[in-house]
Amino acid sequence: MRVDLLEGWKGKRDLYSRIGGGEIPNSRREVRERNGATCCWNRPHGHCLIAGIAKYPKKVIRKDSTKKIVKKSRVKAFIKLVNYNHIMSTRYTLDVNLKEVVSVDFLQSRDKKVTTAKETKARLEERFKTGKNRWFFTKIKF
Repeated sequence: MRVDLLEGWKGKRDLYSRIGGGEIPNSRREVRERNGATCCWNRPHGHCLIAGIAKYPKKVIRKDSTKKIVKKSRVKAFIKLVNYNHIMSTRYTLDVNLKEVVSVDFLQSRDKKVTTAKETKARLEERFKTGKNRWFFTKIKF
C-alpha cells in the first residue's frame, strides 16, 4: 500500500493514525477515541482524546485462588487529551466500543472524569477476561 496514492493522508505518520487504533505514549498502551477536529475546538495544536491502561493486570498462575485471580485481573484506566507529537501510532486496533463512554465532557468536572474512567475500566476488564487482544494487556518493555 503506497502512502502517496491515498487521498486525505498527509504522510507516513498518518497511515496508522485512526480512531480505534493502538497508540503508545510514555510506554502505556491506549486507544484513540476522537481526533482534534471533533474533540476540542479551543486547542490550537493537533490533539486527540485517548483512553488507555495506567496499570496492567498481573500474571495469573494455576495455583492462585479465585480471590487472588480477581485481584490480579484488575486494570486501572486513564483518559486524557494528548498532542499528536507525544503519541506513536501502531498498526494494531482494539475493537472495544468506548465511544459511548468516553467523550470530551469529562473535562468539565472531576466527577465526570472519575465516572468515565470507571466505565472505561469496566469495559477493558471485560475484554481482558474474554482473552481477546492479549497484546494490549501486556506491559510494554523498552
